[in-house]
Amino acid sequence: MNKLIKYISILMFAFPVPVMPQYYFSADDSVGCDSLTVHFTFTSTASVDTITFIIWDLGNGKFDTTQNISETVTTTYYYNPSPYPVIVYINDLDNGEPFIKDNYIHVHHSVTADFTVKDTSQLAPFSYSFSDASLYFDNSTTFTYGWDFGDGNTGTGMNAVHTYASDGTYNASLSIVDGYGCTSTSSQSITVNPLADITASLTEGCDSLRVKFNLIDVDTDTISSISWDFGNGQTSNNPDPDTVLYMADDEQPVSYFSIRVIINGDSENAIQKTNLITVHRSVKAIFECKDTIVTSNSIIKVCYNLDPLFDTSAIYEFEWNVEGFETNDDVRPVYTFANSYDTVPASLTIRDLTYGCSDSSSQMIIVMPETPVQNVFTPNGDGINEYFIISTGGTVHLQIKIFSRSGLLVYQSEGTEIVWDGKSPSGVELAPGIYYYVLSSISGDPDGKYNKTGFVYLLK
Repeated sequence: MNKLIKYISILMFAFPVPVMPQYYFSADDSVGCDSLTVHFTFTSTASVDTITFIIWDLGNGKFDTTQNISETVTTTYYYNPSPYPVIVYINDLDNGEPFIKDNYIHVHHSVTADFTVKDTSQLAPFSYSFSDASLYFDNSTTFTYGWDFGDGNTGTGMNAVHTYASDGTYNASLSIVDGYGCTSTSSQSITVNPLADITASLTEGCDSLRVKFNLIDVDTDTISSISWDFGNGQTSNNPDPDTVLYMADDEQPVSYFSIRVIINGDSENAIQKTNLITVHRSVKAIFECKDTIVTSNSIIKVCYNLDPLFDTSAIYEFEWNVEGFETNDDVRPVYTFANSYDTVPASLTIRDLTYGCSDSSSQMIIVMPETPVQNVFTPNGDGINEYFIISTGGTVHLQIKIFSRSGLLVYQSEGTEIVWDGKSPSGVELAPGIYYYVLSSISGDPDGKYNKTGFVYLLK
């Protein structure tokens, strides 16, 4: 056995075994997307004299017959559900030695990007709906969507909604990337038309606020009918309506008004501005001055505004002007008058420093001295204390009713001066005793000083 092995070894050295040449070719990309450009190269371990020529069958219906083994061969592959084979024929196209790489070039084409754009609604005319309308060829892969809306904003997802801040022309695009890394992009030019709108000469102020409205970005020549609703009960069918007067609600400090315009009966696409007009109510400068302390020498009065409806968001300024006193900016100023009948001119101005509203009013302050009511009189003909008298100096209109102790009405009268002689209305002298009176002021007594009840003694 050992002799046999030794013999074979001698033969191998005596007669060398021929080494078969090795051929190779390769592509710089064998997997890619439609349209895939591939560069092929051929290498061989054989001597140049051994290979007479080569011919490439690129599998896509194209051949390269340059027969130069050192040349780089370039071709483009388009989408095909099946991979492309590549064959190199060495020395003889018909009888030569073929070198084959089957299923070598894989070309994917999963989608052709496309999309549609639609205005979402007239209420948001700059808002657009973007919907995928792409053509898909391969559902075995996944897809990633990227939107560029052309205004610096982007989005993701198969579908998207985007609102443009202003009108203009924008170049929007959709890019789709599949699981193989293939990309398809589609672009469209989108023209966002100006928004039909309403302008107002004033949008905020005090009652009474006069506002002039106009339409913008509306071709008035196309208007066959129009209906304005100004939110305050007023309407108009004029494309250029007259000035509208807005009054604040007396029951709330601020009132808001919404405007709506329907053009050519298209109520679904009405132009509407919610709370476009804001009207601030002017605080009414109505006031009164009441007695607080009455002495034999003086009467102290406090004055105050009677309108409680103030706007908490505003700052107010008060200006009181009472004759004989300096201007006062207190909310509730206090004045001291002499204890004698007088009428004093006074005024109040209230200014809303936040919104510019103001109101003023004037009236006479009546200074009414305290008038005592006598509690006894003696109608006996001696000329002394003969009458029960209440005099207002002609300033206050009074009413009095006098009752007996049993509740019988024995006397009543009205006037600026009450004079009772102790007799009934028919002239009958009443018996001495205690009588009960009810005195009230009908007018001219803002402090109610003459609203009194009490007893008077009739003596003889």
